[in-house]
Amino acid sequence: MKQLFLLSHQASPLYVKQAGITQQDRIVMLMPLAWDRRYAYHQFRLIFHHSVVEHFANDMTRQGYQVVIERQATLTACLSNHTPFEGTAYAVDAIDDDIRVQWQQATRDTSLTIHEWMDDAFFYLTRDDVHAWFSSQQQWKMASFYTMVRKRFDLLMDQGKPVGGKYSFDGANRKRAPKNYVSLAKEPFPHDAITTHVVHTIQQAFPTNPSSTMPFPYAVTRAQAIEAMEHFMRDQLATFGRVQDAMIQGEPFMSHSKLSLYMNNALLTPQEVVNAAIKAYSEGLAPLESVEGFVRQIVGWREYIRGVYQESMPQYKQRNTLQNNEPLPPFYWDAATSMNCLHQTIQETIDYSYNHHIQRLMILSNYANLQGVHPMELSNWFNAMYVDAHDWVVTPNVHGMGLYADGGIMSTKPYISSGNYIHKMSDYCDGCQYDPLIKEGPTACPFHKGYWDFIDRHEAVLSTNPRMRLMYKTKRS
Repeated sequence: MKQLFLLSHQASPLYVKQAGITQQDRIVMLMPLAWDRRYAYHQFRLIFHHSVVEHFANDMTRQGYQVVIERQATLTACLSNHTPFEGTAYAVDAIDDDIRVQWQQATRDTSLTIHEWMDDAFFYLTRDDVHAWFSSQQQWKMASFYTMVRKRFDLLMDQGKPVGGKYSFDGANRKRAPKNYVSLAKEPFPHDAITTHVVHTIQQAFPTNPSSTMPFPYAVTRAQAIEAMEHFMRDQLATFGRVQDAMIQGEPFMSHSKLSLYMNNALLTPQEVVNAAIKAYSEGLAPLESVEGFVRQIVGWREYIRGVYQESMPQYKQRNTLQNNEPLPPFYWDAATSMNCLHQTIQETIDYSYNHHIQRLMILSNYANLQGVHPMELSNWFNAMYVDAHDWVVTPNVHGMGLYADGGIMSTKPYISSGNYIHKMSDYCDGCQYDPLIKEGPTACPFHKGYWDFIDRHEAVLSTNPRMRLMYKTKRS
């Protein structure tokens, strides 16, 4: 007999096939109760994980598989019901560092032997592939990594050359949204009896956790996730590239797919998502610049940040190059701020447990960095609030891209800006009591003062940065 142990973000028949599980074997879904309280999770995140597991267990049981959902206090307690065990035990190699540590401790405590730690199939590269590339590089660069993956898997390539003559079409993307822009975002999925029960259970068990007044909107089955993917490819991919950095009040999703949620939680493989985008290009449904930009988000950034995390932890999380030590402003939890860009963005976080990448980087992380917020303060908030969050995603994006805490591993300079960038890329400044064109006084945009305070505060560290020298030279003149 075999046993396959899966976590809540691994509820996929792909792992069942990978382990060669039959109807005579056992699938054990591990749902340690303590893990629901690692952070003050947004209720949507808890609903998502629990509903996905319930639907997966229900579907596999209907197919004749033996499925057990273990809801005990700790991972050790969950495993204790399945030891001693004389057969072969399988589990998926965890990426999150804290989960790996808990697995190690739990197997020691229970004397359970995992005979095969399977590579996570929801990435293009294996753990060994990742290590081989990163260890071969004198300097880690996402562009080089992205080129390697494109070539290796023959993605948007034509006889060894990139389609269109170059690997990146960023110059044609990242525009302000046109006045007549409509996002065409997918309508929320209806609740079946399982999700309805899960919603009630989570709301009763976690009444004080961050919550929305809106119904839970996301896919919880593979069939629904495929429907979401097909909708994006048909209705949104064509405009993705142009407006991927744009922000509009009342348009929380813009042309973003939200498919990170399903790839990070084993409902869709990155391979099928990328292939669907390339197919849309070949059928003339979307221009190359949008398709390439979307593919780069997956085989470039998603795979790359997984690699940075794998090769840098656990020390990476402790880095704080800029010595930021301030607490997170309380309004990150309730959106009670007069700065309209932050109010709009955080209210959307509360409403949907989601923001698109430019809101996360250039609004939320930018402001936190300008204010000197400690990296773990913001990282914990990201882990708590976002439905697609996992530590391997959050840590490089927050500590590296967002706050420059890693000193340049993820980005060659801090991603900071004054209110000018926000004014250029959004309509958030319309009607705000602060004016990005005013530099001083009570109506001056707080991002402007924060930007120059940041520049002054970190001159000793950043003035020698090649990409910051011109700015410091201008400041001194």
